[in-house]
Amino acid sequence: MQRGLPSINMQDVDHQSPHANEYDQVEAALSDALQLALVALRLIDNDQDVYPHYFAPDNRDMVKEVYETVAGICGTGNVLLSNIHIQTTDFNPPICDEYTLAHMIGQDTETPVIVLYPPHV
Repeated sequence: MQRGLPSINMQDVDHQSPHANEYDQVEAALSDALQLALVALRLIDNDQDVYPHYFAPDNRDMVKEVYETVAGICGTGNVLLSNIHIQTTDFNPPICDEYTLAHMIGQDTETPVIVLYPPHV
Protein backbone atom coordinates (compact mmCIF):
# COMPACT_ATOMS: atom_id res chain seq x y z
CA MET A 1 0.00 0.00 0.00
CA GLN A 2 1.31 3.44 -0.90
CA ARG A 3 2.04 5.76 1.96
CA GLY A 4 0.29 9.04 1.52
CA LEU A 5 2.82 11.55 2.77
CA PRO A 6 4.42 14.41 0.82
CA SER A 7 7.63 13.86 -1.13
CA ILE A 8 10.68 15.64 0.19
CA ASN A 9 13.33 17.14 -2.10
CA MET A 10 16.32 17.96 0.02
CA GLN A 11 18.95 17.67 -2.72
CA ASP A 12 19.71 21.33 -2.25
CA VAL A 13 20.34 20.90 1.47
CA ASP A 14 23.87 21.00 2.76
CA HIS A 15 24.30 17.50 4.18
CA GLN A 16 27.29 18.58 6.22
CA SER A 17 27.20 19.73 9.82
CA PRO A 18 25.33 21.58 11.30
CA HIS A 19 22.42 20.88 8.92
CA ALA A 20 23.00 17.26 8.01
CA ASN A 21 19.76 16.05 9.61
CA GLU A 22 17.25 18.44 7.96
CA TYR A 23 15.78 15.69 5.78
CA ASP A 24 15.30 13.48 8.84
CA GLN A 25 13.66 16.36 10.72
CA VAL A 26 11.18 17.05 7.91
CA GLU A 27 10.39 13.35 7.53
CA ALA A 28 9.91 13.01 11.31
CA ALA A 29 7.62 16.07 11.35
CA LEU A 30 5.41 14.54 8.64
CA SER A 31 5.28 11.23 10.48
CA ASP A 32 4.48 13.02 13.75
CA ALA A 33 1.64 14.93 12.07
CA LEU A 34 0.13 11.66 10.87
CA GLN A 35 0.44 10.12 14.34
CA LEU A 36 -1.18 13.19 15.93
CA ALA A 37 -4.09 12.92 13.49
CA LEU A 38 -4.55 9.26 14.44
CA VAL A 39 -4.47 10.05 18.17
CA ALA A 40 -6.94 12.90 17.68
CA LEU A 41 -9.30 10.56 15.82
CA ARG A 42 -9.12 8.00 18.59
CA LEU A 43 -9.90 10.54 21.30
CA ILE A 44 -12.07 13.19 19.64
CA ASP A 45 -15.50 11.71 20.35
CA ASN A 46 -15.07 11.63 24.12
CA ASP A 47 -12.52 14.34 24.83
CA GLN A 48 -13.76 17.15 27.05
CA ASP A 49 -10.38 18.72 27.88
CA VAL A 50 -8.19 19.32 24.84
CA TYR A 51 -10.79 19.58 22.06
CA PRO A 52 -12.82 22.45 23.61
CA HIS A 53 -9.60 24.38 24.18
CA TYR A 54 -8.94 24.55 20.41
CA PHE A 55 -12.27 24.02 18.66
CA ALA A 56 -15.90 25.06 18.99
CA PRO A 57 -18.18 22.31 20.33
CA ASP A 58 -20.43 22.44 17.25
CA ASN A 59 -17.49 21.81 14.90
CA ARG A 60 -16.59 18.35 16.20
CA ASP A 61 -17.78 16.50 13.07
CA MET A 62 -15.96 18.90 10.75
CA VAL A 63 -12.73 18.67 12.76
CA LYS A 64 -13.00 14.89 12.81
CA GLU A 65 -13.41 14.90 9.02
CA VAL A 66 -10.21 16.95 8.63
CA TYR A 67 -8.25 14.48 10.75
CA GLU A 68 -9.78 11.57 8.82
CA THR A 69 -8.69 13.22 5.57
CA VAL A 70 -5.11 13.57 6.83
CA ALA A 71 -4.99 10.03 8.22
CA GLY A 72 -6.38 8.44 5.06
CA ILE A 73 -7.49 4.86 4.67
CA CYS A 74 -5.93 2.49 7.22
CA GLY A 75 -4.13 5.38 8.91
CA THR A 76 -1.24 5.43 6.44
CA GLY A 77 -1.82 8.98 5.24
CA ASN A 78 -4.15 10.24 2.57
CA VAL A 79 -2.84 9.34 -0.88
CA LEU A 80 -3.60 12.91 -1.98
CA LEU A 81 -0.85 14.11 0.38
CA SER A 82 1.69 12.22 -1.71
CA ASN A 83 1.13 14.80 -4.48
CA ILE A 84 2.66 17.51 -2.28
CA HIS A 85 6.32 18.20 -2.98
CA ILE A 86 8.43 19.72 -0.19
CA GLN A 87 11.62 21.59 -1.01
CA THR A 88 14.01 24.04 0.59
CA THR A 89 15.09 25.75 -2.63
CA ASP A 90 13.18 29.01 -2.82
CA PHE A 91 11.88 30.58 -6.00
CA ASN A 92 13.11 33.71 -7.72
CA PRO A 93 11.95 36.10 -6.44
CA PRO A 94 11.95 34.43 -3.01
CA ILE A 95 8.63 33.73 -1.31
CA CYS A 96 10.14 32.80 2.06
CA ASP A 97 12.03 35.01 4.46
CA GLU A 98 12.59 35.28 8.21
CA TYR A 99 8.88 36.10 8.64
CA THR A 100 7.50 33.51 6.20
CA LEU A 101 8.99 30.18 7.23
CA ALA A 102 6.95 28.07 4.81
CA HIS A 103 4.78 28.76 1.83
CA MET A 104 2.52 26.57 -0.31
CA ILE A 105 2.01 27.29 -3.98
CA GLY A 106 -0.19 25.48 -6.46
CA GLN A 107 -2.58 24.27 -3.75
CA ASP A 108 -5.36 24.27 -6.37
CA THR A 109 -3.35 22.04 -8.72
CA GLU A 110 -2.58 18.33 -8.71
CA THR A 111 1.05 18.97 -7.69
CA PRO A 112 1.28 21.58 -4.94
CA VAL A 113 4.68 22.60 -3.58
CA ILE A 114 5.61 23.57 -0.03
CA VAL A 115 8.77 25.64 0.24
CA LEU A 116 10.44 25.49 3.65
CA TYR A 117 12.64 28.39 4.66
CA PRO A 118 16.10 26.92 4.97
CA PRO A 119 17.40 27.50 8.50
CA HIS A 120 20.94 27.97 7.21
CA VAL A 121 20.10 30.94 4.97
